[in-house]
Amino acid sequence: MLEFLFFILITSDLHPTSALFVVKANKMKHIARYGDIVQLVCNFPVNDNFNMDQLKASWEYINSTSSLRVEILRLNNGKIELLDHKSAHNRRITMLMDELRNGQAVLEITHVKLSDAGTYRCVLQLGGSDYDVTTLDVQASYENISRYTEILSSDGNEMSLTCQSLGFPEAEVNWQTKYVNMCSPAVTSRILTSDGLYNTSSTIKCKEQSSQNIKCVFWNKALNETTEAIFNFQEHESHSTIQTITTIVIICGAIFLTFVLLVIYWKRNEVFQMFQKKRGSGDLLADRLSTYLITNEDMKNTQIFI
Repeated sequence: MLEFLFFILITSDLHPTSALFVVKANKMKHIARYGDIVQLVCNFPVNDNFNMDQLKASWEYINSTSSLRVEILRLNNGKIELLDHKSAHNRRITMLMDELRNGQAVLEITHVKLSDAGTYRCVLQLGGSDYDVTTLDVQASYENISRYTEILSSDGNEMSLTCQSLGFPEAEVNWQTKYVNMCSPAVTSRILTSDGLYNTSSTIKCKEQSSQNIKCVFWNKALNETTEAIFNFQEHESHSTIQTITTIVIICGAIFLTFVLLVIYWKRNEVFQMFQKKRGSGDLLADRLSTYLITNEDMKNTQIFI
């Protein structure tokens, strides 16, 4: 441990110029998007007899605002130690061990945050000692824009339109429409989240023909970037028309089915009544025939008796 601390101290202010051991960052500046994975790489010389246990490495973070330098990761005796557990880097950083044999000390940062931006210094010792620095710039564009529509009038001609997105730094939101006089002034709000992003929401109320398109545009001046979302009233009306037609078809189908059931019921009732009438006529005929047979039998018996 004392040897490692001495290694850190001697490389803190000096930059040795050893022809045998030179550390060089592969990029002076890295640009990463918020939420992505970024790899910071420092190259160093290795030979066929490379022994990972003999390599000592350290990654330090230098805050771009306060210039405070903090050691966040250390490799010693072939084992990685995560330091400064209170920092925002905790549990999101590691060193890719497999790349060491290729002469690369790779610091990998996952789920990149705005607070990760700054300068990183890699310090390595393997026979000789050297270090280099690289910077990380984190961008958070307003690329994912959510759209919300609320119908304010019964005829669907007045609507409230809202665009919402997360990004950094603050962005201007402009609404573009052919008929500005048909829309009220936009209301835009910005809330700073715990991750340092701005939750920007803008709402406008409009009355317009169904064929009109209204567009919200986010302008990120720092990134010189614009992102936009389009509200298509024609699509909305077509969707509403389809829903209306579907409802009408369902109602008509229900009425037709009810009519068919009534007709079937009426026919069955009519057939049943006819059957009852026929059955009644048959019973009367049978009764008459029975009476006739009984009368004839009585007459025969009377003749025999005489």
